[in-house]
Amino acid sequence: MRKTIKTAKLYYLHEEGKPITKVNFKGNLAFILGDHIGLTKEDEAFLESIAEKISIGRKSYLTSHVIAYVNIFLDNLGI
Repeated sequence: MRKTIKTAKLYYLHEEGKPITKVNFKGNLAFILGDHIGLTKEDEAFLESIAEKISIGRKSYLTSHVIAYVNIFLDNLGI
């Protein structure tokens, strides 16, 4: 039996990222979010080469609210 590995486009949600409204979402998606402390500098450096930094705005929000917003946003796009 042959296994198929699905890859996903990674998005790192950060206040300084590209506006989510300007991103062309397609295919498999995965999102990385920090908590109230944020990610370490090492983690952010690692993500620079594998994830696109996007933003829902310049303010910080609770992670649970960001998840809800992104879900609603993607639902409205039909994704």
